Amino acid sequence: MSTTKKNEEYWKNRRIDWVQHYWSPDHSHRSAIIEILKQHPVRSVLEIGCGAGANLYNIKKEFPDTAIAGCDINEDAIRTAREIFKNLTMGEKGNGPKEYEENPSRQELRVFGELHLKQAQLDDIEFKVGSADALPFHGDSFDLVLTDA
Repeated sequence: MSTTKKNEEYWKNRRIDWVQHYWSPDHSHRSAIIEILKQHPVRSVLEIGCGAGANLYNIKKEFPDTAIAGCDINEDAIRTAREIFKNLTMGEKGNGPKEYEENPSRQELRVFGELHLKQAQLDDIEFKVGSADALPFHGDSFDLVLTDA
């Protein structure tokens, strides 16, 4: 437990140039994420530990109709992500909640009580400060939740 707490404090309090250290979209794992999503299209993605949002940037660029959300325990990283995405012109960025067309098989599971969460009406792009054990999305559901590295 002390190692986990130590790592959490390290990432929470880290002050760096997030763009310089983490923004490179050329990392091989970033393209692997895109290739997987091409095979399994989704309407919404949450990245836990998103940093300044480089993975989400690539996802949004490749799949402009996908709502993206990210959380990180580092306020500075989230502030940087919000600033970067505010200045981007990607489709319908920041136009408030998008209507979600629920997959019919998912809807059937929910109607018959096998699935309890209804898809949230998410903002197109959303970043919040939060950790994996205390997600700041209050029960919202996502088609895909990922964490990287």
